[in-house]
Amino acid sequence: MPQSNPDWKPSSVGIALAAYQPYPIWFAEQLDSLVAQTYSNWHCVITMDSPLRDIQGAAQLLPYLGDPRFTWVENTERLGVRKNFEKAIRLAAQRDVDLIAFADQDDIWVPEKLAESVDAIKHSGPMSLVTTDAYLFSEELILSETIASLHRITRTNLTIEEIIIYPSVTGLTVLVDADLVRIHPQIPAPMRYHDHWYSVVATAYGGVYRVLNPLAFYRQHEGNSIGISGVRDELGLNAVGRPVQASNRMQILAQQHLGSALAAAGELPRNHVRRALFKWRIGWIALMLKIICSRAFTERLLVIQAYRAMVAQFMVFQSQSLRLREIRARVPIRGRLRIWKMALVSGVVITVTALNPTEVFDQVLSARPLFWISVSAAALALPFLKIICHVYPSASLLLIGVSALAAAVARIISGSALVSVVVFALPLAWHLAYRLRWRGDTGY
Repeated sequence: MPQSNPDWKPSSVGIALAAYQPYPIWFAEQLDSLVAQTYSNWHCVITMDSPLRDIQGAAQLLPYLGDPRFTWVENTERLGVRKNFEKAIRLAAQRDVDLIAFADQDDIWVPEKLAESVDAIKHSGPMSLVTTDAYLFSEELILSETIASLHRITRTNLTIEEIIIYPSVTGLTVLVDADLVRIHPQIPAPMRYHDHWYSVVATAYGGVYRVLNPLAFYRQHEGNSIGISGVRDELGLNAVGRPVQASNRMQILAQQHLGSALAAAGELPRNHVRRALFKWRIGWIALMLKIICSRAFTERLLVIQAYRAMVAQFMVFQSQSLRLREIRARVPIRGRLRIWKMALVSGVVITVTALNPTEVFDQVLSARPLFWISVSAAALALPFLKIICHVYPSASLLLIGVSALAAAVARIISGSALVSVVVFALPLAWHLAYRLRWRGDTGY
């Protein structure tokens, strides 16, 4: 955490709370926790995306409907999560406040949350964002995991591209300089949520800083608009968000990432080279490769997301899953053994019986381009099939195929078998070290 800035003394906090058909008891618990804050210089703007009259008869909420510390705004039409939060944040920033905090309708804040967050942002400085840790709970059960333990970020200085592919800031934990909101009041459409966008914005300016203390309780329940997927699975809760067909998931992910990158390149301060990398698909792929290489041994979840983000950018065509299903349906063979497995096994048997072992050994020793191209074709066959079906391919097979292709090019250019072998072996040695580094890690 940087040293405090003596010339910057933020004090007043605007709390932006977006609500939609809130359950009165849970909503009252959240508002109770705001009133119970040890830091008192705050005002809360609540934008209702459902009729205000629906909750006006709830006895638990009556004290807050007339409390001057709360401003209630009923939307004339349904805005949805992103636009409703955008409105609440904009209205909160229009008041004479120094800082903006985000709040949800069904969570609970620890009494010291605002006080510790304000103290932290005084140290992080202007144009920054601070995010605290938070407990996860459902009904009366408080889980042992916290948000930070699930995100598993060991280094906090994430870059913009890393924040885009791996949102690791949760709205109920955020306190941000209000000037950032005033400069960038609109949340781009590719960004699904407000906390994701403002963590990207803060990264481009003063930075994102993390408070290790859990200062809120993040409720998981059936009605969540946003939630923690793994935790919800363990609790037996439904998935959040609209269901997406598996054949479309990769393409949607690619559109979200590239759209977010374009928004960041257009709105945020970047040098010309970085802006170009964000605007072009090939540049984005290069950035993902950089993340994979630089973070492989420190941030595995981030590397996994970078790999998925990189592969997703190759989905430039429609998924062929349905077409392939139609073709398979016409084949009369049924059973547990899939057609592609039968074809693969048959191909291997035919190839092995046709080859002379001595010749194969000589090919390996001489490492001719034809040998490397054959290895590359064999290794890339299944990944390519998965890509055209819009399924994540195996990273190991993909790496073998690409390494073998690079080895073929190296042999053609250098004429040296040793160079081609080294070109092939180095990425595989790196991948083996990566797998050994994370072996036995039950978090994945």
